[in-house]
Amino acid sequence: MSSLNTSFAMRRKTRSSAQPAILPAFSLAHGLFGHNDTRHSLPTRMQEAASEGLSPGVRVCFCYQGGVLSGIVTYVGKTATVMVEDRSGAYRDRQGRRYSKYRVPLGHLTVSLEK
Repeated sequence: MSSLNTSFAMRRKTRSSAQPAILPAFSLAHGLFGHNDTRHSLPTRMQEAASEGLSPGVRVCFCYQGGVLSGIVTYVGKTATVMVEDRSGAYRDRQGRRYSKYRVPLGHLTVSLEK
């Protein structure tokens, strides 16, 4: 009786040809979609903004409460951080100039030609 149970257990471990084999994710993606790499190399927001001329240190303009403000980009992500010179600003640089900080969506910025 034990030999019967052993042969049954052996048959349970083997799979039939009708069952699909478990493939590594890479070969599955390659077989279905033709992907050759397991990582995507999407551009970062900083790279996308740089292609439009936006990067830290660039002078930009944007509309705010009915007026146009001009400042310097200090950070680029989903939005850009722009430091605008302001006499009553909360931020001060080494030369003593004061600035206010604004977070502005990238689509609302225009690269300024003035220095």
